[in-house]
Amino acid sequence: MSLINKKGLILLGGLLLYACGDKGAPPPPAQTAEKAKDAKEYVQLKVDKLDVKNLTKNLPIYAETHDKSGVGLPRTRWKIKGASEYSGLEYIGSQNDGAQISLSCQVFDSKGMPTPWIKGQVCYQVAVALVNNVVEGDGTFKSEVMMAKAGLDQAKGLIPDPSVWGKSTDIGISFSGEGYVFVTNYAKKH
Repeated sequence: MSLINKKGLILLGGLLLYACGDKGAPPPPAQTAEKAKDAKEYVQLKVDKLDVKNLTKNLPIYAETHDKSGVGLPRTRWKIKGASEYSGLEYIGSQNDGAQISLSCQVFDSKGMPTPWIKGQVCYQVAVALVNNVVEGDGTFKSEVMMAKAGLDQAKGLIPDPSVWGKSTDIGISFSGEGYVFVTNYAKKH
């Protein structure tokens, strides 16, 4: 069989799987927030609301700026010491009861490739400190598990947006393999 025919068969097989559906395919995005929450892991949180002072405690941040988010809520941004210029921390909402705090963090090696989030690396330290400010008990362990699931410890995404939810709250924590951590109060507009 020629190389062209083999490629054609592979392409045809892929198209058939796509057209017929695959049992391993993710659920459709029309899932409601409640259904998504039911599928998540639950943890005990230290917080019942997002308070900027408690959330940013012991984080290596500087250069605070203030403006408005895309939906008109107050927004505070900081740069992260030791991370790339594209990294930052962003808090949206009231200073005492916000909607979201998000971390975007990357450090690049000499070849311009993102470095893994591992102990001793600034993105690891900031993510762990942020989660420790939110999660009751050992937030370091929970952070490391979520970083591994997202592939951040290897600098490549594995599971899209591994998340945990606070018990009896609408607060969720998620990690993205693209270098993001979100702590979100889903009861708030953001």
